[in-house]
Amino acid sequence: MHDAPFHKGESPARSVEEHVLFLNILREEICVKRNKKLYYRTWDFENLHVRPDMYISVMNSVQVHPNLYISIKHVNYDFNRGYPFNKTIGIGEHNQIVEVSINQAGCYGKNAHPYYIGKGVIEGWNDLDEKKGIRDLYDTSIVKGFWLWTWGDGWYGPYFDNEFWVNLNEYVIRTYINSPQRKEEEIFYDYAMNVLHLDRTSAEYLRRLCLLSEDAVFLGQDTKLLKRNVWWIRDQFLTGINLNEVVEKGMENLILEEKRNNLKRWYEMESLAKKIRLPNLEDKEFVEVSTIYGRIKYELAFQIWRIQILLAQYDVRGIKIDSMEAKDAIHDYEQLWNSWEDLKKTYPCCPTLYEDWRAVNVAPPFQESLSRLKSLMTKD
Repeated sequence: MHDAPFHKGESPARSVEEHVLFLNILREEICVKRNKKLYYRTWDFENLHVRPDMYISVMNSVQVHPNLYISIKHVNYDFNRGYPFNKTIGIGEHNQIVEVSINQAGCYGKNAHPYYIGKGVIEGWNDLDEKKGIRDLYDTSIVKGFWLWTWGDGWYGPYFDNEFWVNLNEYVIRTYINSPQRKEEEIFYDYAMNVLHLDRTSAEYLRRLCLLSEDAVFLGQDTKLLKRNVWWIRDQFLTGINLNEVVEKGMENLILEEKRNNLKRWYEMESLAKKIRLPNLEDKEFVEVSTIYGRIKYELAFQIWRIQILLAQYDVRGIKIDSMEAKDAIHDYEQLWNSWEDLKKTYPCCPTLYEDWRAVNVAPPFQESLSRLKSLMTKD
């Protein structure tokens, strides 16, 4: 409606003036004239969604109405790790609802493998200085509710038929929203023992696996050591992350050690998955296979970090490619990819594999990096 009847894509309201104009038209036509509820979704990266000053400037120019709700993501960005809780939640006088995606921007596997978000979304992620989550909103009178979405949040795969990890994350967050007096851990065990029908020991194994997955996924593709663009893995695509900054700051060894240590989490998770005694045999197989799938994915990611650092060292410092390190990384990457393909061939429940030969994100396909490294090795 913004520029109707000449509307075209990529022309959203961006400025304070555009939002004020648009909101007041919608408020009058929907809330006042038709007495219907309007949910104004404030999603963006740099403006209304994340800037309290801009948010207040807009909302102070729009009269409060009981049918008008502003919908805001719980993260002060998109659904990505490493960002604080949204700073526009709880300010101003307009009704708000808080948006939570179970797929978390489609950047973390989309529940094709373990990635437990219940604790982080409710209590705040353990990598943040300020641990704030949705549990902190229940004394905020303008926050009227939440909305969750379990699918979407991305353009492509990976795809799978078993929604085990989707259902677990959704259940914990939804149940907490409806029963905020309960603790996240209590809700988790309720689901594990009363819905999945696990015994206490298996429930504890699942709990340990899930808590490990919080950092196992995050540190597989991001780092606590500096700010990186996590979009280099989104949907089903593995791209060539630019690591020039890592080399410029002399952090290569620290980053690679962080990644090596993180793989230990995945191997422990794989061991735990095999110990969980699920009565539903399809779920049991999927838990085991999807955890192996995730472990291989993040071992591949580690090799991508290794190779991109070699290329960054060449580009930033002019360091000759270490042929032994390069051959080892390429060999490991190709062997892991073969293992991934074998897993998919052996188990029909295995999610679809990622692609490293095309990209729709912020970086070129990883195969381009692989080809370049092989070319530089030959050249040197």
